[in-house]
Amino acid sequence: MDNLVTLTIDGKTARVPRGTLLVEAAKTVGIHIPVFCYHEKMKPYGACRMCMVEIAPGPPMPGTACTTPVAEGMVVKTTSPMAVSAQKSTLEFLLLNHPLDCPVCDRGGECPLQDNTFGFGGAESRYLEEKRHYEKPLKLSDEVLLDRERCILCYRCVRFTREIAGDESLTVIERGTDSQIGLAPGRTFDSPFSGNTIEICPVGALTSSRYRFAARPWDIRSIATVCPHCSVGCNVRADVRNGEIKRFLTRDNPGVDDGWLCDRGRFGFGFPFDGERLTRPLARKNGQLVPVSWSEALEAIQAGISGIIEQSGSAAVAGLAGCQLTNEDLFAFRRLIRETLGSPNLDHTIEPHPATPLGADAPTGSMQAIERSNVIVLIGADTLSDWPVLNLRVKKAIDRGAKVVVLGSQPLDVNAAPYREVFVNTGGDDSAVLSAISRLLPAEIDAARERRRQAAEAAADRAFADAVKRAHDAAVAKAKEANQDEPAAYASVDEGATRYGVNRPAPLPAPPLRTRGRDALVASLTDAAAPGVSVDTLASMARLVGGGERVSILYPREYGADAKFLTAVTNFGLLCEAFGREGAGIFPLVRETNQQGAIDIGVMAGQGGIAGAGLVEAIESGKVQGLFLAGRDLAGANLDALAKLRFLVVQDFRLTQAAARAHVVLPGLTFAEKDGTYTNLDRRIQRLRVCADAPGEARPDWRIFRDIGNAFGGDAYEQSAEEMLASIAASTPDYAAVTLGKLGYKGVQWPYANPDGAGSRTLHDGREFDLLPINGLR
Repeated sequence: MDNLVTLTIDGKTARVPRGTLLVEAAKTVGIHIPVFCYHEKMKPYGACRMCMVEIAPGPPMPGTACTTPVAEGMVVKTTSPMAVSAQKSTLEFLLLNHPLDCPVCDRGGECPLQDNTFGFGGAESRYLEEKRHYEKPLKLSDEVLLDRERCILCYRCVRFTREIAGDESLTVIERGTDSQIGLAPGRTFDSPFSGNTIEICPVGALTSSRYRFAARPWDIRSIATVCPHCSVGCNVRADVRNGEIKRFLTRDNPGVDDGWLCDRGRFGFGFPFDGERLTRPLARKNGQLVPVSWSEALEAIQAGISGIIEQSGSAAVAGLAGCQLTNEDLFAFRRLIRETLGSPNLDHTIEPHPATPLGADAPTGSMQAIERSNVIVLIGADTLSDWPVLNLRVKKAIDRGAKVVVLGSQPLDVNAAPYREVFVNTGGDDSAVLSAISRLLPAEIDAARERRRQAAEAAADRAFADAVKRAHDAAVAKAKEANQDEPAAYASVDEGATRYGVNRPAPLPAPPLRTRGRDALVASLTDAAAPGVSVDTLASMARLVGGGERVSILYPREYGADAKFLTAVTNFGLLCEAFGREGAGIFPLVRETNQQGAIDIGVMAGQGGIAGAGLVEAIESGKVQGLFLAGRDLAGANLDALAKLRFLVVQDFRLTQAAARAHVVLPGLTFAEKDGTYTNLDRRIQRLRVCADAPGEARPDWRIFRDIGNAFGGDAYEQSAEEMLASIAASTPDYAAVTLGKLGYKGVQWPYANPDGAGSRTLHDGREFDLLPINGLR
């Protein structure tokens, strides 16, 4: 059956999928229907009545375009006298008590109520009475303020918190004309997504305490960039006034953030402007850090590091980078340490690294596809706390019927109840539970595959029977039209198929398995046990996971440093074929902003080199005597160890604890001044754009590393972030075709070796893997 319907809107023919709402159908033919309560990412509600249009066939009264699905032959008029009168009346009622304070309202100049009033309302108000007044603003939280006089009760904020964020804090209190938005009794508005209600409010009733009276739309400069606060890499619009970011707004990228921001990202834009920035190079003289010129700083570094290399060799020097650095910064840092200075001692973290049994140290799937998963396994991954916007994907999958298995020492909150099909307290031994489930998985997977095959075959048989019936009905109709005898009914579907030439579909084979060695793995796990976990619980988990056609497995990347866990989780994922398929994936989640970029570019120890996990011990033993610390601070015992270094260079944007102990301190940049790229947790390379001028003499970090390298005899002469990215592409195969122009405003996922392609949402497409021996990783 054709899934498209044809209708007419203001004389234009639209052909859209069945079930499309009128308001969306109108957009396909360039017609705008005004709305307030409607939001494309939430369920239709029909509260404001702004979208009233004339619909035929139907009763002689206007209908709401935001709740009415299209129908074949429907005729819609958005500018008929009936529709115009309804829209104008709606605006008049909404404005009865709405204050006319546009000149001082933060929403002024970008307000849907303003726009709709100018476009669809009357020229003047007939209402002369006193408007309603409330004390304002009402503080819902430290970040969100409510002006109840402006509220038109569209319920967007309440619906967002319930449908999207999974929070019940906001509600409608009082009744009738006294109805107003407020906090539910005993609740506080502490949702990690509360700031989204400010942005989706169509009338300026909800405002940001940080942005209140801070700027107007016509005196800001908007820049498309990326949030710097976690590895999700949400896309943001930075609004800048007088050289300072005043707010972050969402910049909808369906592949990353689905149009939402967490509060940590939305309100965390101010640190580059807090007055604590380094603005000049510093060098230690007579025990004190004092401002010096760039040439003096570079000379001091060249002298200090050269002395160490001459006496103890290049292996006595190390580099440790932070993950707020861009890919361009990290590449230049790696080149400085590994190539120019010749040291294998390099890292971007002091945590140990996992092995890479599948060949790529990255997730095999994409964040966007998680919402299509049937089963999601969370192993110690507190998505709500550590990757909040990723958590919204998990919740979206749950809302669509996905089942969740939680492994760990405590339940996890994903703001969706009920969300746990199975929670197992592993007592810290996740690998034992994974192995015990893996022993049971093949049988459950095979049974589920057979059930799906049989269901698909039954559906094909039904479609075959329907095709035969349609052929027979057509023959009957043709005979009637020709006044001929009608064909006799067919005795069986096969007879009818033969009579009318309908081909029966071929039997559906089971799809081939893409993992080898299942029997050997099961045999090796015969004695696998999970102390404290009942056999029934393990069986129910295996049944649940094995029954999922698309399984996503999420865990913190650092868990993989335990070889036993990495073997268990990799085999678990391979058995589920969580690779090379949409809606399935093995996700070792990195935590820091550009940690995936650091991994991709190779900011890790070379052969025989000292990694970050062994750096402090190497400093204390005297193996490492000189250290470059770039965008990374240390604390506690790790910080104390720096005192044993002969020479310490710190490059950062503020005077950190480590910088206070350095011999030379160099002023770098924050995300606000950087031009370059970040790579998020699912391999998406995205553009970071300059929002503000660098303070004082601070320089791009890649340029500083380039200049230090050249002081040691290097010959790097890139002049821009774009040229730095070209150098990355030339040496990193997965980035081979990446340019700033190709990234655009949405970014691309590596591997990106084809300049005409769109990147790769999944890894290992079409590949087969051998399961790992349970004692195979060391």
